[in-house]
Amino acid sequence: MKGRRITQAKRQLVITLHDQGMNITEIALATGVPKSSVARICRTEEDRLPDEKKPLGRCPRCGRLVRLPCYACWLETAPESRKRAWRAAWRKLEKRAMDLVKEIQELKQAIQDALEDGRITLREAIVIAREAADVAAILLPLILGKTAAMEAESKEKE
Repeated sequence: MKGRRITQAKRQLVITLHDQGMNITEIALATGVPKSSVARICRTEEDRLPDEKKPLGRCPRCGRLVRLPCYACWLETAPESRKRAWRAAWRKLEKRAMDLVKEIQELKQAIQDALEDGRITLREAIVIAREAADVAAILLPLILGKTAAMEAESKEKE
């Protein structure tokens, strides 16, 4: 099987068998996928964030009303090395969010100045603002929502 891609169906089978409690060696023997690939598939599946499309429910571990599996419990059970990597990624994301907010403020000021000077018409200003709003509507909730969750989590720890 060296050098061949593992089909999505086989990946799903590996994940299903792993969820049922089989160990890596047993899964490799049952599916014909190399042990190293089975380990990689299982590891990457465990590292994924909980699915945002799943329905709300009570976490059996902490009792919170969340999208299952519970993200807070998932973070608590993660290894420390993984948590350090997440914190670094959040810091980078937060910096990018602040840069985006600054750029939006500069764009707003530039539009106002151009309108006052008569360099652009009101219609052009509206088009520019709509395009900026579309970008902001997509990015800001993703960025600010997640950083707000991180701030709430850090306040709980204190």
